Amino acid sequence: METSLIRSQHIRPIACLFVVAVLLGAGCAYYNTFYNAEAAYREGMKLKGQNQDAQAKTKFDKAIEKSALVIKRWPKSQWVDQALLLVGLSYYEEGQYEKAIREFDQLSLAFPNSAFLPRGELYRGLSLLADKQFGTARLALDAVKQKYPKLADQAAYNLAKSFVDRSELERGADSLAAFIERFPKSDLHISAVKLLADVSFARKRYADAEKWYAAFARTSVDPKERALAKLKIAGCRYEQGKYDEAIVEVNDVLGRYSDLDDEANLLLGKALNQSGRQSDALATWLKVKGSTDLGAEAAFRIGKSREEAGQFDAARAYYDTAKTRRVDSDYGVLAVKRLALLDALAARTTGKKVGGDSLTPAEAMFLVAEVNNLNLGEYDKAIDLYQKVHDSFPGTDWGAKALFAKAWIMRNVKSDTAGADSLAKEEISEYSETEYADESRRWLGLPVPVREKKPEVKPETTAMAPPLPPAETAKVPGLPPLPSESLPADTGDFAARQGLAKAPHGNRAPGHVPERPGHGSGPQGPGEMPGVKPGTPEALKGTGGEKPAGAESQKRDTMQARVKPPPSGPTPGIGARVPGDTVPSAPKTDTTKPANPPVVHEPKPSARLQLEMAHFETDSWRVQAADSARLKADADSLKAHPDVKAVIVGNCDPRASEDYNQKLGLKRAQAVRDFLVAAGVDSGRISVRSDGKKRPISTMPEEYGLDRRAEFELH
Repeated sequence: METSLIRSQHIRPIACLFVVAVLLGAGCAYYNTFYNAEAAYREGMKLKGQNQDAQAKTKFDKAIEKSALVIKRWPKSQWVDQALLLVGLSYYEEGQYEKAIREFDQLSLAFPNSAFLPRGELYRGLSLLADKQFGTARLALDAVKQKYPKLADQAAYNLAKSFVDRSELERGADSLAAFIERFPKSDLHISAVKLLADVSFARKRYADAEKWYAAFARTSVDPKERALAKLKIAGCRYEQGKYDEAIVEVNDVLGRYSDLDDEANLLLGKALNQSGRQSDALATWLKVKGSTDLGAEAAFRIGKSREEAGQFDAARAYYDTAKTRRVDSDYGVLAVKRLALLDALAARTTGKKVGGDSLTPAEAMFLVAEVNNLNLGEYDKAIDLYQKVHDSFPGTDWGAKALFAKAWIMRNVKSDTAGADSLAKEEISEYSETEYADESRRWLGLPVPVREKKPEVKPETTAMAPPLPPAETAKVPGLPPLPSESLPADTGDFAARQGLAKAPHGNRAPGHVPERPGHGSGPQGPGEMPGVKPGTPEALKGTGGEKPAGAESQKRDTMQARVKPPPSGPTPGIGARVPGDTVPSAPKTDTTKPANPPVVHEPKPSARLQLEMAHFETDSWRVQAADSARLKADADSLKAHPDVKAVIVGNCDPRASEDYNQKLGLKRAQAVRDFLVAAGVDSGRISVRSDGKKRPISTMPEEYGLDRRAEFELH
């Protein structure tokens, strides 16, 4: 008995120690798991700061995995609320904003008194902003400002930044100025000063921008950031016409940092050019060689200078360089358009189309007008040229086209309804039997006469022709000649094709048509849309129909769904008669029997169906409220034609990379498909495709809203 008592006295402490060890081990286990999650998140943030996004994602995934393990295995531990926050933060950093919002909502519901709730609510607001749910996001961040004073500066800054991101620049500038005044000691103060300077510059408030850039330069501790601010100050002075002061500022920065030299040389060249030092400007622009927006702009400016001097071959070389350096930049796009204009001018001079066919004077003049209208957006020049075509070639189809095109610009670009109506009446009076007169009648609300359609072969207007003769490239007094060795390296192949170093003209292919940005290699005329000939009412209605500046988000265009035409007739086969066949004589038959009635081929339902396209905000695939009614009508039309199948094609504007736009276009097409399926259209009848940025219909950056669309192909 005594022995048993002694044993029990020894066992009890051991058992207690064992229980304590188990409990401590369990606590250490979930603490270690959470510690590993935190460490993975910190490593992910560090990698993301180094632009190593793929490696960062791996770390964020690990943080999510470990945090989820803590929540699942130890749901009552002290780390659960922090683990929920960590999951949400990791999803936010990965760009999975909907999942992040869900986690932050769960944190708020499950732990309303958690010390981590303020940060969770802040990042919930940021996730809503990133997910483009702007109204909800602003409400959430306003609540954070009111409830959590320590986070008020972060909420206020991100609210102000959201206005800028939405291009609400005036509201953004006011909010940033208020932030700077209210939070002078915030860590975000210097970022707000820099952003306000950028916004002021974008609003063309150059004196204000100069003031804020100067404030940023005084505050920043980074010498490179201060140098960049001085460049921006130089840009402000350039825009204010203070060219000599801009030159002094740029020269003070030039050479300090090699990665700022392209920007500095581009600006210096612009200031020198405006100061009348054209030779120095050209030499300075030649130093800008990068395959960037800056390099494209420098090459374009040299090309424009050579074009203005009449040195058209040199201009072509530099426009081609601008296109090669960055075709999706604003100046790359402009270079393509200037190349089209040079080809049109060459066609007008030589009177030759692609392939050597003759080009009539009326057609050549109309072509130049079309390029100015559809490609360059130089509407006043286009109006003058259209008027010249009408006055020089009255009573011709070109005269009718030109008069209608002028009326279109007056109505859709100039918003001069009275002027457009007057031209429409003139069109009806002079060319009453043409399609342009019929379209003018529709404008004026007049009845359109029904007439038998006659087969018509319309003259093509998109052909380009060989370059100008040597006389056009003569040296212009006052402009230094461009030696062949001064061409940038990336014009070498083009210059070799042109023969610039040997003769005024090289072996440029006759009728070469420059490729439009984002298009395939096939030739395509200025402003041409698939299946629509330039110069026709359809082309004029479908291209550039928005006001040229800032109107694309207010005014929507409508385009008929692109339809693959049905076969024009039966395929010749046994017993089928082909036009031109001779019919052998046959024995007489009973003529009292009625002859076989002619076969009438009804058009396919898809040929009669018209669907309206949807448009999207920048970097977005959300269906806008303004398009919901249109897409609902599209759904009703498709349900009324159950035999029709649709391919939804997503499109993007020409900015960003090909890969990014291809994915974005597919998301837009899928969003429209989801809308139609939700509206009752059978999903089996709808497929999707992305054309990315391959088919822009804009003619200038202000019209990029026309490119951000989803349209239909019907079968």
